[in-house]
Amino acid sequence: AIFAAGDIVKGDKTVVYAVKTGKEAAQAIHHYLEEACSC
Repeated sequence: AIFAAGDIVKGDKTVVYAVKTGKEAAQAIHHYLEEACSC
């Protein structure tokens, strides 16, 4: 899988927006990995 977040996706935004989207991306990646690795 390839994940992209932050400025590479949305361009220049504020620091607050970057933190918000970073947290959202981390949660989505965590969920994806939990589903993929549930053995």
